[in-house]
Amino acid sequence: MASPQTAIRPGHARTLAAALVVTVVRAAVTTLPFGWVTALIRHVNGGRQATRGEAERALHAVDAAAVWLPFRIACLERSLAGLILLAGRRHRVTWCLGVRQTPPIAMHAWLADTAGVPIAESDTMPTYRTILTVPSAQTGEITQ
Repeated sequence: MASPQTAIRPGHARTLAAALVVTVVRAAVTTLPFGWVTALIRHVNGGRQATRGEAERALHAVDAAAVWLPFRIACLERSLAGLILLAGRRHRVTWCLGVRQTPPIAMHAWLADTAGVPIAESDTMPTYRTILTVPSAQTGEITQ
C-alpha cells in the first residue's frame, strides 16, 4: 500500500512543467506591476472548477520543482504557479492574498476551494485576513 506522499508524488513531466511555470511566474512577479499580474491570472483562471485533489497535485508538483530550482519559491510564486498549472488544464481555482491578524505581521498567498478553505497548506497555518481574492473568470466575483 502506497503512503499518502507517494500517492501524490508528481511525475517527471509534471515536475518539469512546474519548474518552467515557476520560473516564468518568478520573472513576472519581479518585473511586472502587481496589477498586471492579477489581471493576467483573472484572464487565465477559467474552465471547470478544479477539485481539491487536482489543486493539491498542482501544488505538489510546484513543491517538487522547487527542490531543483536555484532560487527560493515563496508562497506568492507557489500559489500563482499552481493556478497557472491548473489553468493549463482548463481548471479554475480561487487565489487568495491575506495578512496575518496577529503579530508578527506577515502576508501570505494561497489557493482555496469553493468554500474558501486553503488547499495544501499546513494544518498550523495562522489565521490570515483575506485582503484580495481572485476567483475564476467564470464567476466574475472580486473581493477586496
